[in-house]
Amino acid sequence: GPGAPALPSASALKAPPLATRELRPQAPPGRAPSSAGSGGPRSAPPTQSGAWSALVAELRAALPELGDALARTGRLIDVGTATARIELSKLKDGDRERLLTDETRAACEPVLSRLFGRPLAVVFEDATRRGPGDRDPFTRDVAQLFGGHIEDNP
Repeated sequence: GPGAPALPSASALKAPPLATRELRPQAPPGRAPSSAGSGGPRSAPPTQSGAWSALVAELRAALPELGDALARTGRLIDVGTATARIELSKLKDGDRERLLTDETRAACEPVLSRLFGRPLAVVFEDATRRGPGDRDPFTRDVAQLFGGHIEDNP
């Protein structure tokens, strides 16, 4: 009737675009937030698991299907000076085509860049297509880093 309150439109209920959402850092339990001035040291970067959780939460709010798929199949395995490596495993039908895209990369890069305080390019690694030993870039990197060699057992 005329006295009923107006309901908000469906578009008014949508989350703001991913680029405008902002995560606020929380102090660890039992610690008071720092009151250092703007000239003080920057807060420590998040842990990889903390950054992954924050990324998935933001994506679930803005792009639920993408956030759910990454939560199910992905994990942040390395953050370097300019790249963040996300490993995808347990891929189901259609996951590879949906997740290994420029659109997914474009959704992840600004969030991870903001969380770590520097521009980061996202690199996806499909663990289900990883070759044995010396054909796998990650395994080669680890062997080189630690001065080891690779032996594949049949």
